[in-house]
Amino acid sequence: MKLAGIDVSNNNGTVDWHALRLQGEGELAFGFAKATDGRTYDDRFFAANWHGMRERGLHRGAYHYAEPQAAGSSAAAIRSAAQGEAEHFLSVLDHVGGVHAGDMPPALDLETSHGLTPQQLLLWVETWVERVHHHVGRPPIIYTGGFWKGSLAGIAHDHWGCPLWLAQYGPRAQVPPPWEHWTIWQYTSSGAVHGHAGPLDLNWFHSTRAELEKLAGGKAGAHAGAHAHPHVPHVPHPHLPHPHLPAHHHDAPAPPTHAHDGAPAHHHDAPAPPPHHDAPAPAAAHFSPVPAPPPPTAPPPAPDRVLQYGVQGPDVRMWQVRMYERGYVGMRTDGVFDAACAEQTRWFQLYLRLPATQRVDERVWRAAWTAP
Repeated sequence: MKLAGIDVSNNNGTVDWHALRLQGEGELAFGFAKATDGRTYDDRFFAANWHGMRERGLHRGAYHYAEPQAAGSSAAAIRSAAQGEAEHFLSVLDHVGGVHAGDMPPALDLETSHGLTPQQLLLWVETWVERVHHHVGRPPIIYTGGFWKGSLAGIAHDHWGCPLWLAQYGPRAQVPPPWEHWTIWQYTSSGAVHGHAGPLDLNWFHSTRAELEKLAGGKAGAHAGAHAHPHVPHVPHPHLPHPHLPAHHHDAPAPPTHAHDGAPAHHHDAPAPPPHHDAPAPAAAHFSPVPAPPPPTAPPPAPDRVLQYGVQGPDVRMWQVRMYERGYVGMRTDGVFDAACAEQTRWFQLYLRLPATQRVDERVWRAAWTAP
């Protein structure tokens, strides 16, 4: 049976992954969700989609929409711009636990050059690919189609080991050089799927289930520490060090500009003006993927106070370390219950299906050691 996949962004609104059923042939085996766009924009549905794909038992992936711009034309300026976008993407990925066995490699959605020359664009892509490859340990996937054919045909001689996610609508897939075959083929942006009111992007995987698991580094949902959360509204990522982080995302899709071979010119949607976040934002920090959480164990004595925003001390640090061990990596372990700690506590409470108070009482404390 053919292996199918769905990719989504904030343009698709809320997606109930449990309810999705393909109307035609194929087995739904994987999904991708937009995480970021450029250096500042976060997709407000990403966290819910990320957890929803895993709950459904899919190989899940995250993608970044490239905005390859630079402050100058020098190689250093171009590399700096690409690294900035890569760091933004990786910080959002780490915020939901990172990429683990069973997850698809991250993807770069490449559909515009913003005026860079072909040689500059290739340097930008190479830099982004190298940074993400180094961070996750696997080469990312490159999503492209007509744009690559029109802008880089005959110039690109290397794909850096990146699988091709081909965007081309129609009955035949025409692979741009230097690739020899596609790995994923997005063949329509208007797929009808049971369980979702609007059209969705549909994709095929080129080979077998075994090959899909090889690409994903394991079976779907293989990472035991990737917690499943219910669909919840977007919460800000307070650890992101972007002073102009968008404050409220209005999700109007961008108008198309250059379409080639039936592929979309701007595959998803444009970033929109910023949401206001009242929570103070801590300084930047880098978080690495963590191993699976340890098995349930007897908890240490609960603090004689409720842990909540603004408190600090050794008991807060013990809480942070335990959350980090469980896979909630978007916080420091410095003993300060800041906005990032409050948000990670909220995710844990949602996982337990408790009220999301962002406060650690005795019940929540004990669950951090005893819950599976």
